[in-house]
Amino acid sequence: MTERRRRKSYWSAFRGADGALFGALLVLLLWAPIPLGSARPWAVSLLAVMALLIASVWLLLLVLGKCRSNSLELTHWVIAAAGIAWLLWTGFHWLPMDGETLKNLSPLLHSYYAAANEYLARPATFRLSLDAGSSYRQWLLTAGLLAYGVTVWGCVNTRQRQRILMWSIVLLGFTQALVGACLELSNMEPQWFGSVINGPLGASGTYVNRNHFAGCLEISLAVGIGLLVSRLSTNTATNWRQRLRAFIDLLMSEKIRLRLILIAMVVGLILSRSRMGNVAFFSALIGCGLFYILVRERRLFLKSVLLFGSILLIDLMVVGQWYGVDKVVDRLEKTDAGSEMRVVIFPDLNRIAQDSNQVGIGLGAFYAIFPDYRTDLVWQRFHHAHNDYLQFYIETGLPGIVLLALMIGGVVLYAIRLIINRRDRLACGIGLACFMAFTAIGIHSLVDFNLQIPANAFLLCAVAALALGCSQVSRSEQLAARREREKQQQVSAEPEST
Repeated sequence: MTERRRRKSYWSAFRGADGALFGALLVLLLWAPIPLGSARPWAVSLLAVMALLIASVWLLLLVLGKCRSNSLELTHWVIAAAGIAWLLWTGFHWLPMDGETLKNLSPLLHSYYAAANEYLARPATFRLSLDAGSSYRQWLLTAGLLAYGVTVWGCVNTRQRQRILMWSIVLLGFTQALVGACLELSNMEPQWFGSVINGPLGASGTYVNRNHFAGCLEISLAVGIGLLVSRLSTNTATNWRQRLRAFIDLLMSEKIRLRLILIAMVVGLILSRSRMGNVAFFSALIGCGLFYILVRERRLFLKSVLLFGSILLIDLMVVGQWYGVDKVVDRLEKTDAGSEMRVVIFPDLNRIAQDSNQVGIGLGAFYAIFPDYRTDLVWQRFHHAHNDYLQFYIETGLPGIVLLALMIGGVVLYAIRLIINRRDRLACGIGLACFMAFTAIGIHSLVDFNLQIPANAFLLCAVAALALGCSQVSRSEQLAARREREKQQQVSAEPEST
């Protein structure tokens, strides 16, 4: 396909009734990391309201028959049911209730409200949340997040739109890496939306925390690798002329540009000096890459090995030496688990989890309860638990963590089935991108809170919706199955007519 035809096909993705909505989804996704990862109350509200507005317009167009969506499978229904149940459960936390009901559900929260009533000398509204305002704001963000995912699933229904969304995520990560690298190498610490970014500890892009910057790059790198895998060619050269032509085509192709962008993002990840960010990404790269090569690639085994091996050897070992990968290694070697505050607070987190009576304390309320459980060994102030799993358990209880596991587990299993079942290279690359992104963030979440950052949560949700929008069987197989069903219906109808 020539460059003019490719550009024309890309612009055609924005046509139709839902073309403008697709553009709005991309703009919202690209905007999310700019205001400090949208980790401010006004940015959270803006992100959630815009996502809900776009989803409402898409639903209206769908009802009017002006646009179409992807086909539904059993996994989609399970994830949708878990998502609705999650909204109902977390919304129940900030709804008013009587004191006796709260005492039965959570004696811990009842004691807090009773103490507040005694101190204020007036009756307080009992809720299953220690901070109803924060819980409502986080619930609104969750509703916007799920609405955004559903809209991406419905609107991204062509190959052009899939590629555009993947390229948008890659360019988002590249821009963040470029900003972070430029600020880090120039030793600049500018003010951005009222906060200092790119502190002395490492590059952070437009995020305040370098670990969240690293989380953004982990997701973007995973999507970039999936996009690169989808471009692998099965053509083999048989003589020197074909090899020379293939080499020249490679230098002028999209693949070489994408490969250079991946190198830049790896440099940004290294400059962040994030220990777990680097460990999570390269562990996901090795684990998911080996799985993909052994399960999926037999015809292109050598090309796949060279692709994943080049990212490890060239990006990490060679390019990384120029940009301080030794500093990351030095930080890892000097890590003392006994003195790390993230590890020291684990006993305090376990006590909160036990006292919460498995019903939670409300989304966003962790910061309010932690000071009462903090021991003298913990001298830092913690707004988050630095462990997404424990924080979600503390805030939403056992029902919340089970529902979250159903949603995430369903997405990951769906992505794995795409890798195994689909022969289409783009669908397979999307499955690999989703599998690698969730694996990297899952590892990183053991010691950090990337899922509490709206921009990273929206990025991960977009990748999940992109994978769920791909059918597990090819279109030809779907048509064959439909013909077979129609044939069986005709055969069953013949005896009735006779």
